[in-house]
Amino acid sequence: MNEETNKAYNYILFLISRQDYPKSKLQKKLSQKGYSKEIIDAVLERISSQGIFDEKRYMDSKIRSLAKRNYSKSHIHKFLKHEDLSFEDSEIDSIFAKEEITEEEQLDQLIDKKIKKFTHRPLNQDEKYQIQKKLFSYLYSKGHNYKKIMTSLTKKLSEI
Repeated sequence: MNEETNKAYNYILFLISRQDYPKSKLQKKLSQKGYSKEIIDAVLERISSQGIFDEKRYMDSKIRSLAKRNYSKSHIHKFLKHEDLSFEDSEIDSIFAKEEITEEEQLDQLIDKKIKKFTHRPLNQDEKYQIQKKLFSYLYSKGHNYKKIMTSLTKKLSEI
């Protein structure tokens, strides 16, 4: 391995020792440092063959992390596409199943977490409507489905 390739290899080790990256970001970072495509490919092949980097492991970790932070499957799907990762929807479903996470449970957890701020006193209809609007925006930003959000919100707000 020549000196330039060795520098690129050490740089990649430095990067991935601090946080996980998808292959596309590692390529971009090496490219920004001025390394040639041949060197980039050689370094990425080397870290993959050594087991230091595994894009599948990175992807599974990201899916698990986002799911536990109550992001919906559709949001995770968009995130993975943005990261230029190739995956099947069944991989997302599989991790949700392994972790025993459902989107309904995610919605309930998010609503329960946010609604605590407002339940210290009885609320009138207008206040409930304002809370519903705020909660809807928050839940929608997590990628959840309109119909599921409205169902969960209506149920939870009727309980307070």
